[in-house]
Amino acid sequence: MSPSDSMSTASTPANSGAGPRLFDDVTFPRGAAMPDRFMLAPLTNQQSHADGTLSDDEHHWLTMRADGGFGLVMTCASHVQAVGQGFAGQLGCFDDVHIAGLTRLAEDIKHRAEPRHPRATLPVADGRGHRAAPPCRQPSTC
Repeated sequence: MSPSDSMSTASTPANSGAGPRLFDDVTFPRGAAMPDRFMLAPLTNQQSHADGTLSDDEHHWLTMRADGGFGLVMTCASHVQAVGQGFAGQLGCFDDVHIAGLTRLAEDIKHRAEPRHPRATLPVADGRGHRAAPPCRQPSTC
């Protein structure tokens, strides 16, 4: 089954039987929908505060992507544990202190481009596996 087989798309007169087009709605198997096929991929923008809370600059940058016409806005990868931070300025989602910023971001993305209803996602990542390993001091044990 290809990815396009698992999604339904609107059929417009310009698209009669021709397959999906960029501006067609996308409906996923569980019912969630996107207004088009434009998606902002997760980017490492390093704009969060040191504790992983959302900064005003990052909030502004991401909500402007919803204004710009993306049907799906993905944030940067967020770390799910304090020790899992993969890079400076990484968004966090491991503590109650993050809830207010993440909630505000999701609500603002949702409401910025009404009535298009863009979607927001929060990719999660544990950066511990992406850090450089310490140098091996005893080659026989490496």
